[in-house]
Amino acid sequence: MYGLNKRSGIYIAIVFVVLLGSSIINGNYIISALFFISVVAAAFLTGAEDFYDNIYYTLLVASIFEYTLYFPSHEKLYFFHILLVICAILTALKLIKNRYILKKLNKKLLGFYLLWFVYICLSFVWAESKSLNIKYIIIYAMMILFVFIVAAFNTSRENFYNSLKVVGFVLLLTIIIGIIEAITGTQLPVKHYYDSILYKLTTKELLVLRSRPVVFFFNANDYATFLSMGIPFLLFLLYFSKSIKGKVFYGTFTLLGFTALVLTNSRACMLSIALTMIAFTVILFKEGKIKALIYPLIIVVAFAGVYRYSYLLVSHSSDYEQKMIEKMGKIGDIAKMNKSDIGEEGSENVRATIIYDIVTGIVKERKVLGFGAGNSIQHLMDVKNTHGIYSVHGLATEIFGDFGIFVILYGLFYLYILYNLFKIGNKNTNNMDKCIAYALLSSLIGFMIGSFSPSSVTYFLPNWLLFALSVSFIQTNNLKDKMRYEY
Repeated sequence: MYGLNKRSGIYIAIVFVVLLGSSIINGNYIISALFFISVVAAAFLTGAEDFYDNIYYTLLVASIFEYTLYFPSHEKLYFFHILLVICAILTALKLIKNRYILKKLNKKLLGFYLLWFVYICLSFVWAESKSLNIKYIIIYAMMILFVFIVAAFNTSRENFYNSLKVVGFVLLLTIIIGIIEAITGTQLPVKHYYDSILYKLTTKELLVLRSRPVVFFFNANDYATFLSMGIPFLLFLLYFSKSIKGKVFYGTFTLLGFTALVLTNSRACMLSIALTMIAFTVILFKEGKIKALIYPLIIVVAFAGVYRYSYLLVSHSSDYEQKMIEKMGKIGDIAKMNKSDIGEEGSENVRATIIYDIVTGIVKERKVLGFGAGNSIQHLMDVKNTHGIYSVHGLATEIFGDFGIFVILYGLFYLYILYNLFKIGNKNTNNMDKCIAYALLSSLIGFMIGSFSPSSVTYFLPNWLLFALSVSFIQTNNLKDKMRYEY
């Protein structure tokens, strides 16, 4: 805890005026208030010293709030976009002024993103839909720029851990809001995916949908994915925390986070957490042998209890329990699917159909280089067997469909990050570094399955935030002038 200095106070006052004006025009005071609380918390927790620091931390917050915070009367222009441009300019000026920062950047990891972006731009040549391709080139440009900004800022251990504090605060905030939404059956006043089909829904269906926590995400699946990314951090902080208070705090939020995740009914994220728990157990066995396994044992038992009884938090619990049983019962059906299910209706069938269409399209049409950035969507629209759903659900599927053989390089890049995180955790004697290395590692392992939850990972900002933090952490741990950071 650092406190608030004069410069941060002035910055916060400016943010308050901007958000107040935005709230009056957009008529949404609650989201602006939550964003303002997060910005103030970021300034307090990090002790931000200047305008650039504050803008950067606000950008991190905006990357999680995503589409819910937008420029007045322009829903497609997010605050994230505006902050990204400002932060990019300030970062460029900082690099020009202090070129020593460039020497601290991880050339291998960031070089991959540059290579990938060149490939993305080249895909314009063979993409069927040029308009979709240009749209996605712009999206990728913004996302990769975001990764570079985060990496450029986090060239010191203190900056990295301050970034983690900001993201951690917003994670805890989303958990609290998610639980409140489930209990009250009232969601935040933001646009939801089912708003356009309200006239088709029965009162019972609407009650169930409104009891699923969404917070400030577009749908429950996006929220669940964010939780599945954050829970590994809470798990490892619980294990590595040296104080009883710390263990109680992190243990409580771990259970609350899992409760919120279960109530989203996201099957992919449930499987993601299962994979995360396997990684957690293996790592703890390596670190503390048999005696350390008491942690995953207790957590698994607690998770089982949460899974079984979390529906009781919902006011109309019997209806919600039945819906949970129906959805979770279909997890086993995925393994039983065969070719006859391709093209049929239903969430599982549609997702299987998307994967089938992408893979067979690449192979049969010999699209070795992929369909081109954004053109997996065009391919699904051409095939016309996904019942109006054209978003590519799944990181691997999207990369393979858009970029073909490049998926091999992307897979190697993913494995390289995992290897480096494991190496840092395995060799480090600093408990905090060990904790974060293993948390990032487990989060990325879980995301292999969790990425099938959002409609598109390309424009799911927390996805890029997770990779940006992973690159930054590896980068700071490779620096020769490392500074010890304790908690």
